Order: sequence, then structure tokens, then C-alpha cells
Amino acid sequence: MKKFWGFLFLLLVVIPFTAVADEIDQRCQSEWGNNIEMVHYCTKNQRQAKREISAFSGMIRSNCENEWGSNYEMVLYCIRNQSEAQSNLKRGPNDRITQNCKNEWGNNFEMVEYCVKNQRSAKRTIERAYGNSIKRSRCEREWGYNYEMVLYCIRK
Repeated sequence: MKKFWGFLFLLLVVIPFTAVADEIDQRCQSEWGNNIEMVHYCTKNQRQAKREISAFSGMIRSNCENEWGSNYEMVLYCIRNQSEAQSNLKRGPNDRITQNCKNEWGNNFEMVEYCVKNQRSAKRTIERAYGNSIKRSRCEREWGYNYEMVLYCIRK
């Protein structure tokens, strides 16, 4: 009878526990190996991030999941950053600089925001420091509205 209960225990408790090791368990185990404390910390954080991700939907979530796969902490980090950048862009002007950056970077809102910031900074520098110089005109003909390249051209 003891063998039966032992077998039943094995069947009901041990086997299902090992069978439910999901991608989170596998990721954390492969990342942290025998460091049980870090494996636990990793799985706790990954599961929490996975729960939080379920509140999001749409293109940003899909893009972040495609980029980061089952690393749910990074997916969540990506969603938050992309969403914030998208909101910032909506509050700003939708001018030629913004459109050029959107054309270059598509739906990567962090990169669009970064591009806009750098292009505006370069444009301000050009306007402040180089006025209507001949070199500026030549570089603008060559590079158009890519103000970072115009500035580089002027300075070389």
C-alpha cells in the first residue's frame, strides 16, 4: 500500500510540477543556473511583467513582443517606452522634420522621437551659428531637410 501512495504522490505532485515548467522557468533557469535566489527573483519578475502586458494591445505590443519574445520584462519596458514616445510625438508639431523622421523610422516611436530631437537641435544650431552663409546653402542643396547632415557638411 505504501508503494501505491508513493506512486500516486509521484503521479499527482512531482510529474505535473516538472511538466509545467514553462518558458519563464526555462529562461530564468538557463540565465541563472544554480543560483536559486536569482532564479526565483527572475521568475517572479517575468510572471509579473507577463500579467501587466495583458493590459496592452495593438501595434506597439505586437512590435515589442516580436522584438523581445518571451522576455516579458523587456517586452513591458519596450511597451512603456514606445507608448511614452508615441504620446510625446502626438503633443509635438507634425511638421516636415517629424514627417521625415516618421518616414525613416516607421513605428519605432522611440527612434522617431530621438530623430526629431536631434534634427531640431541641428536646425537650431544651423540657424543660430551659420545664418545665410554660402556653405550652408550648398550643404542644404546637397542634404535637403536632413539638418544633422547639413550641420555635418557645414562643419567639415
